[in-house]
Amino acid sequence: MMNRLLVAVFSLSLLTSCLDELGPTGDEKPFEHTYKIARDTAKLANQNTKLYKIAVREGKKDTALIEKPDWNKELLPFIEAENFNTLGNKPKYQIDSAYLPLSKLKIYRYYSDKESAKIKEAVYEYQKGKLKRAHFEANKENIVYKFDQNLTYTAGRGYSITSSQNVKKVLDEAFSVRSVFVNKSKPYKLTFHLPDEKKLMVRASLKADSLVIFNNLERIAVPLSQSGDSTIAELPVFQSEFHLKISDNRIEGYWLNLDKGSDYRIPVTGTLEMPESYRKAEVDFSGKWELQIIEEDTTMPAIALFEQSGSQLYGTIRTEVGDYRYLSGSVTGDSFRLSTFDGSHAFYFEGGVSGSDQYEGSFYSGTHYKSELKAKRNENAELRDPVELTKSTEKQMIFSFPNLEGEKVSLDDERYRGKAVVVNVMGTWCPNCMDETRYLKKLYENYNERGLEIISLAFERESSFEKAKLIVQKAVQDLGIPYEVLLTGYTPQNAEKAIPELDKVMSFPTMIILNREHEIVHIHTGFNGPATGKAYDEFVKETEGVVEEVL
Repeated sequence: MMNRLLVAVFSLSLLTSCLDELGPTGDEKPFEHTYKIARDTAKLANQNTKLYKIAVREGKKDTALIEKPDWNKELLPFIEAENFNTLGNKPKYQIDSAYLPLSKLKIYRYYSDKESAKIKEAVYEYQKGKLKRAHFEANKENIVYKFDQNLTYTAGRGYSITSSQNVKKVLDEAFSVRSVFVNKSKPYKLTFHLPDEKKLMVRASLKADSLVIFNNLERIAVPLSQSGDSTIAELPVFQSEFHLKISDNRIEGYWLNLDKGSDYRIPVTGTLEMPESYRKAEVDFSGKWELQIIEEDTTMPAIALFEQSGSQLYGTIRTEVGDYRYLSGSVTGDSFRLSTFDGSHAFYFEGGVSGSDQYEGSFYSGTHYKSELKAKRNENAELRDPVELTKSTEKQMIFSFPNLEGEKVSLDDERYRGKAVVVNVMGTWCPNCMDETRYLKKLYENYNERGLEIISLAFERESSFEKAKLIVQKAVQDLGIPYEVLLTGYTPQNAEKAIPELDKVMSFPTMIILNREHEIVHIHTGFNGPATGKAYDEFVKETEGVVEEVL
């Protein structure tokens, strides 16, 4: 039945290449930003790419693993779909485009209401200039026959084809094929099983020696090692790891967060990810939302920034102490789900329409935290200025803490004498601190020769020097930190005792900029990371402006 089904399915299909590295072709085609795939079949063959298929027809499901696909045949419908992109067809189509700055997505949409246009809509999504996804809606219809197809291709992962055909009083059927490209890696969907039967899902790719986790634009490569019959995946930077059992197209195990204790575990399962069809959404959640995160009698103000393409939802949530980094998920009906996993936190957000331009929902952080969400659309929503939240109580800053070798370091040391200094208040358990550290590395490289130094003050949950040292050494190595990281010996809860020059430490990270006399000239509470787009750009501009002044 598989062969009969595939003959029917492959009458039309989608236009693109399955190679991640390919972008717009820039050839002579009359529509810009469409894609030419005919020449890519040879590249697929050279990669020895296998094809895994699931086909459904009349309620029956067939699966097949094709070791040596005939790519000219497999991609024939995709090539045929390209026929819409001709000079003669161009007047039939209207063209829209959009740019989603948080996700770095550029979207092109070609659509037609002309009866003679077999391709009614073509949508191309490019991320940082590389094809991410493409979608086609096609139909063929006459007085007795109707054939519809939805064709979706996800670059480097596979495709989905759903078809239906009807011959009056003779035939009425629907069928679908979802296919995955399998080469040196297998695309997986990892599911974290949270309380209340909530499922936090993230994309991943399994290779022979690593597990790569995808958070929208972010990639986290986690090396694999064996321990008995289990596979251990130790996360970079953070004190956490996966314990997994991996079999054909199935992963089972748990995520262990050692920062929260040796018994903090979340069950994790993984299945081969079959690309989904492109879907249009009933509700558009894109935009800026004034958000309240409510826990009992406490309400934390926040701003949710969402971007949407079809039913796919991306974005982040900003608070006054940091952001929730790269979120991605989907919209179904009038509700949404968003997830991220950074190695230290497993965050899950859900919400549903509760009124005109309003939504309500829940937020889960692993198994230990849950809060309510209430939001209203507000393009003018703002948080308090991060440079006004923490005040200095002294003119100058003075401290002396040991470095990783146990040697005391102070601002009076020759290395720092007469230098402007950025003091980074951080902890290795903090993802926003990790993001700010990556920025500070660039700042150090750009300004160190002109007289700028950076010192990180680490506040670890382990107060023992020897235990904290091992934790910080891992972060220094994994992040490639080129400047001194000092162990304060204080936990995050009593950071004010280590830094009496501040009226409080309300956020990790907090950045303090000192001039050449080591006077405090600038304090920035929290961090707007790369996932926040414009807010991050403003942070960079502001910080470098202050650095230029103190130098």
